[in-house]
Formats: sequence, structure tokens, C-alpha cells
Amino acid sequence: MSKASEAGGYGWSHRRERERLLGELRRAGELPCSICRRPMTLDMELDLHHLEPTVLGGARGPRKLAHARCNRGQGRALALGRRPRPPQQPLRSNYSRQW
Repeated sequence: MSKASEAGGYGWSHRRERERLLGELRRAGELPCSICRRPMTLDMELDLHHLEPTVLGGARGPRKLAHARCNRGQGRALALGRRPRPPQQPLRSNYSRQW
């Protein structure tokens, strides 16, 4: 791994965290994407998403799995000077019970 990758937060701890989260996904079978909230499975292209962007100092901060397309789209938006879309909240019911 290159020094630039290490400096950008993609070193040993990044790989270890990604493997840990992939293990959680393996056990669960399916988890929601941390950005779009659509299901993620092991057969999809997945990235380790920094909750605070690395360009804003979040290289060592909390991370979650996300679809590669969702994660890279947010990175592109930041690079172009646009605000990335905030993560979608899970759908909530107006009812006290689920039928």
C-alpha cells in the first residue's frame, strides 16, 4: 500500500475495520447502506464510508459500509464543491404496530 493511501486513512486499521464490517454483513446476510438505506449484500461492490469525509479530517473517524456508488458519489460532490446528499433516514411508520 502506498504512503498516500496510508495518509488518506486507508492503511491497516482501515482494512481491518472493513473486514470486521464485512463479517457483520456476512452474519446478517443483508444490511442497509449507510447512505441510501437500500439493502447491501456481499455480492455487491462495497466501500468503507467515512462518516466525516477524509478531506475534512475524518480519516480516522467512524466508518460504515456503503454501496461503492453511493460513497463515491458523495466524494465526487465534495470534490466539485457541492454539498453531498445527507444519508436518508430509515422509513418510520405513523402507526404504533407493524401489521
